[in-house]
Order: sequence, then C-alpha cells, then structure tokens
Amino acid sequence: MTAPALHLWSQWDRLAQTWIERACDPQTSTARVCTAMIERLQRTEQLQEWMLAVLCGMALIALWTMWELARRRSRQAIAAQAAEAGPAGPDPDHRVPPNHFLPIGGKHVRRR
Repeated sequence: MTAPALHLWSQWDRLAQTWIERACDPQTSTARVCTAMIERLQRTEQLQEWMLAVLCGMALIALWTMWELARRRSRQAIAAQAAEAGPAGPDPDHRVPPNHFLPIGGKHVRRR
C-alpha cells in the first residue's frame, strides 16, 4: 500500500473505534444502538473489502496489459531489425528436423 492509503486506512480504523466506543458506552447509549452501529460498521468494512478486491483486480489487469504491450513492441522491434538485415536463411523455428533414424541397410551396414 502507498503511504496515503495506509494513512487513510489507519484513520478509518481509529474513527470506527471511536464510533463503537461512543455507541457502546453504557452511560450514554443502549445495547440496541451499540448493536446497530457494529452491524453498520461490519457492512461498511465488507464493502471496503469488495472495493479493495476490485481495485486489486484492476491493477492486475493493468499489469497484464502493460506486459502484453511491451512484449508486442519488443517483437515488432525484433521484426524490424530482421527486415533491415535482409533475408538470413530459413527461420530456425520452422526448420525440418534432421532424420535421426537410418533406413534399413543404410550406411551403417557393410556391403560385400
């Protein structure tokens, strides 16, 4: 988390604690008010967790998009360099692999 986000999070935590203390004070409040405040804060925290999950998902999508863009640009740069260099023979990725098996009666068999 960044420093401002951490500061905001800690401020929210302190504020929620203050609200609970005021709502649950036995001298100035009732149990019903205390329960209502706790439930309201729990719903708010659940919404915060959902928003944090959404923001993390958006950040992940942004990172993935940036990686794809960088990969595409590097491939385009490599293709441009290859085009400037001219034809250099067949593409090594599309070569036909050599035949590793000799035919029956091939060079390894002595003929009389």
